[in-house]
Amino acid sequence: MGGLKNVHATGAGTVAALTNESATSKSVYFAHYTSEMIFITHLVAKILLALAGPLLANTYVTPLKGRNAWYGQMLAKGESNWIWVIASVGKGK
Repeated sequence: MGGLKNVHATGAGTVAALTNESATSKSVYFAHYTSEMIFITHLVAKILLALAGPLLANTYVTPLKGRNAWYGQMLAKGESNWIWVIASVGKGK
């Protein structure tokens, strides 16, 4: 789930940069990826209530301000490429 969340965070950063931080575009993207995360959680989780709070918080914060969202913004602006992003994983900004 963490890997998928990070992919969505990169996408959220890309959407934010390409739409000039459009609240509507970011909201639509957020709605789509959270519904996907909820669906997958229902498929794999045995104790849904134990996951609900931490998963929602992590799914909410990472795409907004996490380093993967920042990587997505840099990609969309043309200030980096995938090779740079892969080499920078875990180093923060």
